[in-house]
Amino acid sequence: MVRFPTEALKAKGGTLGAVLFENAKANVGRDVYWKVHVEFEPLCYGPPGREEEFVCEATCEWLRLGLRDWRALEGVSVDGGSEVASSFYVAKHEAAIKTSLRITARQDATFQVDMTLVVDFLGFFGEDADPVLPVAASLRLPFEGVTIHRPLLKAAPGREDDARALLTLFVDLAAFSAVVTRTNGFKVTTFVLPP
Repeated sequence: MVRFPTEALKAKGGTLGAVLFENAKANVGRDVYWKVHVEFEPLCYGPPGREEEFVCEATCEWLRLGLRDWRALEGVSVDGGSEVASSFYVAKHEAAIKTSLRITARQDATFQVDMTLVVDFLGFFGEDADPVLPVAASLRLPFEGVTIHRPLLKAAPGREDDARALLTLFVDLAAFSAVVTRTNGFKVTTFVLPP
């Protein structure tokens, strides 16, 4: 019998950030939504002779924390069931049925993050399903800032004042550095309010 080796999961990095987002068609109101993303070291598992290497990730996102200052992340706790948007990625996203998230011990712009998920793991090899797979990560993560979702405001030179005007309704601009532009791996440029 094959089982996923959760004890072999070793967190190696990730991100802590937020996005100013809105989707009226999906009835998602404009707000700052927070996200924790953890990446693990590659691991091998599978039936004898059919082991494969997997790169796993865990995410807790779409958190509405009501924080105006990123430094207030210190002390945030989130506990819940399937209503918390958390997942574990092996070869596909597997939904968490229970989430426990603690953000503590700020040092400069990094935080200690402890995330524990119970995942309804459907398995990969046909015999390794586990409806209560435990996944845990404990590591320091950098806060990367608040990104403005591109459909709200296309990043372009000279539009920084527009970005600040959008953000000031949701965050205390004095707690952040100046608005900058960043281009991601998909060559999409957005406005970001870094720490």
